[in-house]
Amino acid sequence: MRRSLKIILAVLILISTVFSMTSCFYLGLTAKNKDLLSVTRASVLGTNGYIFYGIFYLNPLIYIIDEDSYGRVLYGYIENPSTPIIISIMQSSDDEYAYFYPDVSYFLAKYSDDYFDDLTVRGPTEKAFNSALDVFCGESQLESLKRDNDWGLPLSPEKCEKTKIKQARTAMGSFDRVSGSHMYNFDFEYAYAEFLRAEGYPVYDYEHPSPDMHEYTNLHLARFQYCYSDKYGRELYYIEGTLYHYTELIKYEYDLAFAMIVNPDCTYDIERCYVEIPDRLNFREALILLKENNNWNMPQDSEVMSYEN
Repeated sequence: MRRSLKIILAVLILISTVFSMTSCFYLGLTAKNKDLLSVTRASVLGTNGYIFYGIFYLNPLIYIIDEDSYGRVLYGYIENPSTPIIISIMQSSDDEYAYFYPDVSYFLAKYSDDYFDDLTVRGPTEKAFNSALDVFCGESQLESLKRDNDWGLPLSPEKCEKTKIKQARTAMGSFDRVSGSHMYNFDFEYAYAEFLRAEGYPVYDYEHPSPDMHEYTNLHLARFQYCYSDKYGRELYYIEGTLYHYTELIKYEYDLAFAMIVNPDCTYDIERCYVEIPDRLNFREALILLKENNNWNMPQDSEVMSYEN
């Protein structure tokens, strides 16, 4: 009896320690439809891959809308009211990778908190999800999405980007931020600060001191998220954070996000390697231009090198 009580006590202490370290409950190590989730996180900038609900990290809501005869999947994806509803198409998947058309595999729509509550509290029912679709996504958008993704036509692997299917999440609910990436030692905080300076924001440190002794800044990098790679090893990232600017009288806060492309050798050209993402609903054209300016999927110096995502 004493032995059983000791075991129970030890388990309770362990649970309480874990909870005190994370300040939340983490439910589940894997998510359903991991291939669809992986495509969403790779193609739609700023997607977390989980829902934070109160003190719980939950799997996102994924609802399969349709499938064509070649295995393409049309699906909806929802995280929370601060992010858009995502309607996307995955071309195909295997045991390791999921495949999608770059920049045209999705469209985004904002929705109200009422629909989010209906979808989360009462469950991702077909009725609730279709209600959100009817209000925020027109039939013409769905047909245009299908057309851009060759719906009903034979698969075209040469038109696809691929992303490694994420198999697990970290203890705080987010997928490994550099899973599948080669940039393990890359200094994203330094790059983020460089982008802010290039955009004219006041970022002061020891190398760039403030001209006013009563003025200083603090930079918080919230996350850097690997999206996917091109055929020659360039890597696309989503980076977001907050710049706190303090003066003698006023405190300013700037919440800023960027998309960034890093070369295979961990270098980047500050003049063209990034673009600011001020609107989560409208970044497609900016991302296309960023890729063009960084020779996405073009050989570097005529050297053909193949990297795996």
